Amino acid sequence: MTPILPAALMAALALAACKTETGGGAVLPPAQGGAALVDGTYDLRAEACGDPASETRLTLAGESWRFYEARCTRSAVGTDGAVTLNCSSEGMTDTRAAGATMEGAALRLTDAGGTRLYQRCDG
Repeated sequence: MTPILPAALMAALALAACKTETGGGAVLPPAQGGAALVDGTYDLRAEACGDPASETRLTLAGESWRFYEARCTRSAVGTDGAVTLNCSSEGMTDTRAAGATMEGAALRLTDAGGTRLYQRCDG
């Protein structure tokens, strides 16, 4: 049930995002007391925060997560930061387990591709 995604999606999920804080970004309540995730735009490279076409960009808006070429819907955030991402890219779908936790203004994302630290971009 896990089709292979294009290399671009794999690369996007392997990249880590940018330092930024969106003004008034919503704090998403965690499931069962887990760490809250903050809506906003993130990038693995701080210098790419101003580039809406950055290949290392990640945007969180509630349950919607948008990577460079993938759109994902996340499950509720577990107490340990565990989430399931149901993603689609170029007509293909993929489901993956991940861990997502806030570290100050940064988002730490861990999945089968490794751990990446996305910095929140000013917005």
